[in-house]
Amino acid sequence: MSVLFITEYKAVAVASGAGGPLAVALEPPVATQVVTINLTSTASAVFNVDTHFVRLNTDETCSVKFGASPTATTNDERLAANQTEFFGISRAGLSVAVIANS
Repeated sequence: MSVLFITEYKAVAVASGAGGPLAVALEPPVATQVVTINLTSTASAVFNVDTHFVRLNTDETCSVKFGASPTATTNDERLAANQTEFFGISRAGLSVAVIANS
């Protein structure tokens, strides 16, 4: 069974002493989800209201689509097997849909 791991974050880490933001997520995450990747689109739960960006990790090549009620197709943004990407979330009420791709 192939899955898309979703980790929801509120903020980036800040370096102590220097005081500037770092290019890393601030742990612990706001929420986590696991969505099964199928030949049909499967949507995640709506992201937490405090989520400002997400980390997606997939163990199978797939396509993803963000939206209020998204349906992913194989023409949407593609992630390769074992790829990890971060995406900013523009507003509350969004989720991500995933579908298997080649």
